[in-house]
Amino acid sequence: MKRILFVIDSITCGGAEKGLISLLNNIEYSNYDVDLLYFCHENEYYLNEIPNQVHIIEPDLVTQLALSSGGYVLSHVWNFHYLSLIIKRILFGIMGKIDRDSYFRRRAKDWKILRRYIPELEKKYDAAIAYLENYPVYFTLDKVKAKKYIVWQRTDYKKTGCKVEWDLPYFQRADTICVLSEEMKNNFLSEFPGMKEKVVIFPNIVDIKNILEKSKENISFDDAYSGFRIVSVGTLRHVKGYDVSMRACKRLLEKGYDFRWYIIGSGEELKQMQKEIMHLGIEERFILLGNKRNPYAFVAQSDIFVQCSYREGFSTTVFEAKCLQKPIVITDAPGMKNQIEHGVNGIIVPTGNSDEVANAVEKLMNSSDLRMKFSGNLKCHLENSNVEVKRRLELFEKITG
Repeated sequence: MKRILFVIDSITCGGAEKGLISLLNNIEYSNYDVDLLYFCHENEYYLNEIPNQVHIIEPDLVTQLALSSGGYVLSHVWNFHYLSLIIKRILFGIMGKIDRDSYFRRRAKDWKILRRYIPELEKKYDAAIAYLENYPVYFTLDKVKAKKYIVWQRTDYKKTGCKVEWDLPYFQRADTICVLSEEMKNNFLSEFPGMKEKVVIFPNIVDIKNILEKSKENISFDDAYSGFRIVSVGTLRHVKGYDVSMRACKRLLEKGYDFRWYIIGSGEELKQMQKEIMHLGIEERFILLGNKRNPYAFVAQSDIFVQCSYREGFSTTVFEAKCLQKPIVITDAPGMKNQIEHGVNGIIVPTGNSDEVANAVEKLMNSSDLRMKFSGNLKCHLENSNVEVKRRLELFEKITG
């Protein structure tokens, strides 16, 4: 039986976390003894969905202080035993607000200092898996003893702002580097041309059976509205393109269409989005529902699914909407555009173009035939997806072997 460790920042609501849960729910535990370590134990959204066979490792206090959220650090500010580390975390947080470094570049810099405080894990593994870039990769390669190291690069490396020379030693030590799409593979290899033999394409495993079962649950929007329902799902971050969605909503409202556009998710942009919704006068049309334990039931009850992301590694929400056979509008961002065949099972519009998003939604609202065409053409997606799940599990067996 293989001893496997998964490392990730948190199990809060997000695409990487959802992908991990799906993988954990599909692997064969007669072959694996699985441990899971995540740094931040606040907002454990997926805690109850972790299989019973998985052993959750509680990180020591130093590791949590070094790699958990700023809120967690501030809650221990009077712990003088770790004062040096706490002060550094506070200073790093301040620097992150005032300098111009990207999120990933800032964390890469911080790790060079933080790693001095963090102890190694005592247990040895057959395979250690960093399921997210940045801290999980650095921690896994520096602090875990394993026969094999597998790392996931879920963001286009060119857009992280990190320096190749910083990360090259880590990727050199990894046995396998997983990316989510062919485009991500090509972009990664343009930065690390010597890694060709290590890089494999491993998109998220999506638990289709679970999606279909949950979509039938008796959950409603809790309003008496009977017009068009548009749904978008994702964390409230700029990268998800909600500014584009809001402008498209305003455009459709100006044209006199009767609809409501529901957003499922939470995140750092909540207050800014609330202000912009009021500024645009779309508060009756653009509705923030927050996180939902079962978003599939809401998507299933919608008429149109829209995702306006500026970029994605692999958009799990688009894949799920395809499983539910919804008419879909997406931008041509990497990680999404390869999932839809334009004009056959959805509409692809230029990234960042709110007018084109509005035009695409308008076209779908005006044509029941087009909506039925797209939904009908997605039926074969379910059959193909079940085959893909099997292939990915076989790939997981191979790379952990």
